[in-house]
Amino acid sequence: MKVSFALFAVLFLQNIFNTQCSADFLNIETFRHAIQPQFVLFYAPWCSHCKELLPTWNQLADKSHEQNKWNNMKITKVNCIEETAFCSAQNIVAYPTMKLFHDGDMTRFDGRRSVGELAVFIEQVLNYKVHIDEEEGLLTLTSENFDAHIKQGVGLHFVDFYAPWCIHCKRFEPTWKAIAKHYEDNPDITIGKVDCTIETSKCRKWGVDKFPTLAMFQDGHQVDTYKGSRDIEAVKTYISDMLYQRGLRVDSARESEKIKEPPINPDEPVHVQQDMIVDFDSDEDAIV
Repeated sequence: MKVSFALFAVLFLQNIFNTQCSADFLNIETFRHAIQPQFVLFYAPWCSHCKELLPTWNQLADKSHEQNKWNNMKITKVNCIEETAFCSAQNIVAYPTMKLFHDGDMTRFDGRRSVGELAVFIEQVLNYKVHIDEEEGLLTLTSENFDAHIKQGVGLHFVDFYAPWCIHCKRFEPTWKAIAKHYEDNPDITIGKVDCTIETSKCRKWGVDKFPTLAMFQDGHQVDTYKGSRDIEAVKTYISDMLYQRGLRVDSARESEKIKEPPINPDEPVHVQQDMIVDFDSDEDAIV
């Protein structure tokens, strides 16, 4: 009776992996003949951590399939109870184990098991990272790196389109820097800026007609424009809501710290360009 129950339990858990997984099954033969990169989850059906990881692994596989991301990388899985020789050859001694195979090399993933960090790991291994100047979490985006950047990963990219002469941009700049520093260690959100006096065509492409414009991107598409208050807590709440709605990591390594509102220097000179309208009752500078 005990044997029958144990067999039933194994078959039940195996069925969970069979019916819910978007990732393809892999065995030693299909692995040997694989051409494209493979990101492989080695698991056992009875492993509780494997079952917890399964929805995340499915989501990663779906993103790869839907968008042909990461050089058509295959997100796959190996049942080590059935493929014992394969797992033994790969020195699998703990579950789950995740390995990325690319161009004859293998890199093991040992990070946090979120879609965002898994995607960042893939891009780092495949050298998909574009060069971006960064200072304390704030990314300087240009025409050379903007499009590639907003397509990276499965997380969100929050961008400030600004002009150096814009009064409200100058006032908002310390807040934006503080937000960037706060989310610097969260792999599911990046904070960037675009100087529209330099990147005019890029700003025109995204319909920027006032400064600052705060736009949220994901998977290469603009998903929202922030129109709320520009104090730190309001912006932080907005970011948290956007992350939560998409099942991404809401907290940051600094979540326990309350961000302090940067001081505003009323004596700082502001240079106004002639080809703009300044409405001092508004909180935006319009382009004319």
